[in-house]
Amino acid sequence: MHSAPSVSHPVGRFVLPLWLWRLHVLLNLAFLSLWAMSQPIGPLWCIAAAGCALVWALGRKTLRDQGGYLCWDGALWRWRLDSPDDGSTLGLEGVGQVNTVLDWQNFLLLRWQPLTYESRPTVRWLWLGRSASPQSWPALRRAVWMQRRSGE
Repeated sequence: MHSAPSVSHPVGRFVLPLWLWRLHVLLNLAFLSLWAMSQPIGPLWCIAAAGCALVWALGRKTLRDQGGYLCWDGALWRWRLDSPDDGSTLGLEGVGQVNTVLDWQNFLLLRWQPLTYESRPTVRWLWLGRSASPQSWPALRRAVWMQRRSGE
């Protein structure tokens, strides 16, 4: 079986999940406000408000913590903070595994799990869009789907 070609795709701030997250936060605030106005605030309301605050904090961290390059070299996925074309290893954050969560043809939501790391061993949720680099998009999708098919 042949491997997918090498590819580097920029990962930056992606507008769609940011707007979806903002809409979600606004709807939660509206729902909690209506609930608080219709009846006294009780323990159940406090639990719901804490859950909404947790979703807000996690979404904020996830959407803020993006920017870099996802690189496939034919065998391994690498996460870089700088351009992969400059030849340095200073921005290499590590080798990892990519799992597809959502595939909407022009958008991908990937879960990046580092196997080795230099600075942060955290899982990253990567929103990738065709518009960031249309020329590398087909190769990126082939690499993601080749890995998924081979069970790596």
